[in-house]
Amino acid sequence: MLLNQATIASFQRLEHRLMDRGIPLTFHDITSEDDTFVRADVFHIDLQKKLINGDSDIKIRQNDLFLNANTLQYDLSEEQLNLKENVRVNKGLLRIKSHKAIAKMPDFVRTIGNSSFTYKDFNGKSQNSEYDINAATIVLSGDAQIKQGTRLVKGKNIEFDIEEERVRSTGRAKIKFSTE
Repeated sequence: MLLNQATIASFQRLEHRLMDRGIPLTFHDITSEDDTFVRADVFHIDLQKKLINGDSDIKIRQNDLFLNANTLQYDLSEEQLNLKENVRVNKGLLRIKSHKAIAKMPDFVRTIGNSSFTYKDFNGKSQNSEYDINAATIVLSGDAQIKQGTRLVKGKNIEFDIEEERVRSTGRAKIKFSTE
């Protein structure tokens, strides 16, 4: 992409304004595996509150992890992404949907409100969930259930190990098996 002189000057002014307000800037090699790329139709930057807001068609990518939502708020102080409305998380065969999510890349994505996931022939749903990216686990909480074929596990909290394809419930649980 070619940048004209006005774009470069505008970027340099923004860079100086951020540094003057004590917001540290770090520039990485574009090929770094840790880079997170964010796209939105519109961005709003509030330097005083240290917030970046994105509206409409939010797309976030870090390696093979993809997040989509309608709105985004990035808190520079907390280094945390707050996603709202039509949140989608995709990594490999894993698909997570929710109304809201909080993400701290590359550690976790916490969904809030009507969370559901699919992975191969596993389907789960709950009020909330937490996807630990590094451990490759999802903890469902609040009216949690996971279904695989005719097998069903219900409980207050259910942990699903993605790599082992193992389900573990804590607290009281109901398990249904069918021999059909």
